[in-house]
Parts: sequence; C-alpha cells; structure tokens
Amino acid sequence: PTQAPVGKLTAKEAYEVLCAYGKDSLRIAKEVKEYDVEYDEELTLINGVDCYRFNLSEVSNGKVRNRGEFYISVDGTKCYYIDSDTNEFIQAEK
Repeated sequence: PTQAPVGKLTAKEAYEVLCAYGKDSLRIAKEVKEYDVEYDEELTLINGVDCYRFNLSEVSNGKVRNRGEFYISVDGTKCYYIDSDTNEFIQAEK
C-alpha cells in the first residue's frame, strides 16, 4: 500500500475546510452547515489532485433536493464544484 501524503486531511477535516467557504463563493443559497452533507473517505481525482467529494442536499416539501457536489483537496488548499452549465470543475475562491 502507498503511504498517505504528509499533511493529508481526513474527510471530516476536509468538511471543516469546505464549511470555511462562504455560500457566495460556492454559489449556493445557504451556508454549507445548513445543508445535509454526505461524504466518505473515497477520493476523486480532479486536475491531478486527490479530493474528497461532498454532496449537499436539503429536504423541502418532503423531497430531498441535491444542492451540489463539492470537492476539497486532501491538502485542504483547493475547493472545486461542478459548473452546471458547462459540466466543468471550477475552483472556488475563498
């Protein structure tokens, strides 16, 4: 097995990094902590960087509505989301 890189965040720590991004920079209606969040330890490769994936959703009128997928790099320096118009990964700015 390969060694985890030094300075690698856990998924929970990466979630805290995601929460530090404001709703405007993530282009969502509410702050991250106001949504239901699903994530696991599996990594997704984006632009050559290993990232944790976070799926934000909320329940309204009894239906679960997906509010976006966000990705935090394992070193905590980058946050990406998918542009719904172009289907490309966009790097969020704090």
